[in-house]
Amino acid sequence: MKNYLLFNFGVLCSKLSDWALQAVPDSYLDYREKEISQEVDERMFDLGLTKFTIFHINQGPTHRDHIPDDDGIPEHCEWLLEVKCRINDDPDVVDVPLWFEEFNEAYAIVNHFYHSVEPKVLFV
Repeated sequence: MKNYLLFNFGVLCSKLSDWALQAVPDSYLDYREKEISQEVDERMFDLGLTKFTIFHINQGPTHRDHIPDDDGIPEHCEWLLEVKCRINDDPDVVDVPLWFEEFNEAYAIVNHFYHSVEPKVLFV
């Protein structure tokens, strides 16, 4: 009996939550999304991280063994992506090499652009 009541209470709360979110206007949701995005940016900058807004993958992922001149490559990084991006909301879009430790980290960004045209934000 207890499980039945808890289950039905959960269903009721779920339906109430869905109804409440549908009643909120899109303009307010957009406002909150921008507010949250700004807060995330500020916290990341406070941690000393750099914001990369990636618009396009120029090349990669490329393993460090396939790069003839490996001077200046971080020792723990193995995979390179050449990207077109904006750094820290600077208005200029530049080509930047981004290094990753694991192939899956680099490929996740490439995969994002296979399925979406939205820019990808990355903090490093």
